[in-house]
Amino acid sequence: MRLALLTISFAAFIVSGCGRDSQVEDKAEIVRLSWVDTAAPQEMANHDIAEKRYRLFRVCEYASSCEIPGVGTMNAERCYPSIAKETIGAFLRPEEVSYELWRLTDKASKFSAQYNKFVAKSLADRGQRKCSDSADWDGAISALGGFLWREKKYDAFLWTSAEKPVIGISLKADVPTESILPGLCKILASHGLTSDATLSIVNDSPLSKDRAEHSYRCTD
Repeated sequence: MRLALLTISFAAFIVSGCGRDSQVEDKAEIVRLSWVDTAAPQEMANHDIAEKRYRLFRVCEYASSCEIPGVGTMNAERCYPSIAKETIGAFLRPEEVSYELWRLTDKASKFSAQYNKFVAKSLADRGQRKCSDSADWDGAISALGGFLWREKKYDAFLWTSAEKPVIGISLKADVPTESILPGLCKILASHGLTSDATLSIVNDSPLSKDRAEHSYRCTD
């Protein structure tokens, strides 16, 4: 299963505006999130760890924007694949959301970041992290995007997989892969992924003579 970065869709959670009572839904969501006002992340994490209840919190803002604060969505999937991911936060539509719901969702994100860091460290200390200590998938993907979009000015689409240690790049510019591979490998190395990740690159430019998908492994 490919996870398309920046364009993740959760259409099932989008509610039609027809007949929707946003104030009632706001109040229900505020009640559901009210616990974060008094939640102590370290205390809760320590309690859950003592009970062997390992989980990471996912927070959603808008129907298409979910993240696992403090750890990173892809780090959570790649490094802690068997750990439960629990969603808190609202599936929000910005034109219909009250200040109080925004405040609670923001607080849920800050709480989750601290809680997730405590749990992830505990799992790593117990040898349950499935990545190398220096591996940072989310940081690498962000840096790769910056390299391609901002530095090289290329039209490109990045994707990754929850099942395989692959970072896919679909280039819309007709450029030789060899010209950008050193820069891509340098980014993987700086995020601890030289030995973990495979680059899968395809040139989708209409001008490209080779539109096949090619895999590359970087070396130290």
